[in-house]
Amino acid sequence: MSVYLDNESDTICATATPPGHGGIAVIRISGDDAIQSAKKCCPFLPSNPESHRVYYGFLVDKNNEKIDEVLCTYFASGRSFTGEPVVEISCHGGEYLTQAVLSRVVETGVRIAEKGEFSFRAFMNGRIDLVQAESILSLIQSETKKASQLSLSHLEGELSKTYKNIEDQLVWILAHLEANIDYAQEDIQVAEESLLLNKLISAESEIIKLVESFDDGRRVKEGVRISLIGLPNAGKSSLLNAILKQERSIVTDIEGTTRDFIEETYYYKNQKYILTDTAGLRETSDTIESLGIQRTINVVNQSDFIVVLLDPNQSIENQVENLKRFNIQSSMNTLYVVNKKDLITNTHLKSLKSFLPEKDRVLYISAKLNQGVDELLELIFQKTSPRSSESSALVTQLRHFELLKASLEDIDRAKQSLSAADSPEFTIFELQSSVYKIQEILGKQFDDEIMDRVFKEFCLGK
Repeated sequence: MSVYLDNESDTICATATPPGHGGIAVIRISGDDAIQSAKKCCPFLPSNPESHRVYYGFLVDKNNEKIDEVLCTYFASGRSFTGEPVVEISCHGGEYLTQAVLSRVVETGVRIAEKGEFSFRAFMNGRIDLVQAESILSLIQSETKKASQLSLSHLEGELSKTYKNIEDQLVWILAHLEANIDYAQEDIQVAEESLLLNKLISAESEIIKLVESFDDGRRVKEGVRISLIGLPNAGKSSLLNAILKQERSIVTDIEGTTRDFIEETYYYKNQKYILTDTAGLRETSDTIESLGIQRTINVVNQSDFIVVLLDPNQSIENQVENLKRFNIQSSMNTLYVVNKKDLITNTHLKSLKSFLPEKDRVLYISAKLNQGVDELLELIFQKTSPRSSESSALVTQLRHFELLKASLEDIDRAKQSLSAADSPEFTIFELQSSVYKIQEILGKQFDDEIMDRVFKEFCLGK
């Protein structure tokens, strides 16, 4: 049994603000005994406080000695975040005072909350569904305006509406299949198979859109992973330094200087990028360098976008073929960039153009002289910016993605059953399984493992 379900009748408390020194700290109390507990600490509270009203006074210890000057805000049952009676005590920030106030609250018989327990209670009391609960954590952790706006729309229930609409469509089909069975003896067909199949295809298309949105949603939430690859001394480290505008990677004329990948975060036009400077790809007998190259290959093949830096002083054809030898998964998400453009002569240029792959996707830059770097960043942004970032129906959670794919498999089997005019019971079985998975996303169906996995990622006080 989940720790949340074991103790959901307790009154709980926690610090709702980050630890450390600050102007104020907020202690949150939630549960049936919240107001009684607060009154023991804050005797200035009236016998019947008004909801959403702030009260001023001094918080005292059990001997009635003043601990701090505080503000108390009361939220009545049904009108708070958790749905329970809630009191929030705002005291002066600082480690000692915050802990002293929290300890005093615990002395009154309240226990410290588990991680995410306030949000769990909001979920259990019907204030939010599981999709909205997950969006709270995403909103707290968001690092860009796009990520924040997307999480906020999910918290407001926009994505939940999409899931509920799909659930309603599938339940409608189930109900009519059941009705067809009930009236079969009277030779009455409540809904024709063709109508049910069209409805099912409509629901399927909505789920497919959600599944396809996951990649964009993940990029908005976590950032776009970009790997800089190429031969040793192609200028990967120089390019990383030019983008970051700081000397992050060591740059020398010695081949094999970068022996492991270096990761840095960069923000461009409100999009987060994780830039990876990698070890130069070449055949080597150096054990340490070989390990670095293998790690580079693993990282690169998990990237969203690859920038291949080419050295004009070496054979372009050999450099491109080199990627194939190292099993680099070259795709439409690959951009070829010729570095050291300041060293390119007209003779070089003619030779380059005859060997460069997909010439419309080639860019010429000088990382050392910071020439063409801004153009490169803009091109990367255009090629990696989420296609549907303005939509609120973007899936950002792996849990949703996995359940949606499983739901599609159920629907596919149900479609086959309908098309083959199988007994309705077979179609109903598959559709019930599909509906269950949509309900699991929303939290209408859940088990202890799911609850613990979702809410234990939260911080204390949320």
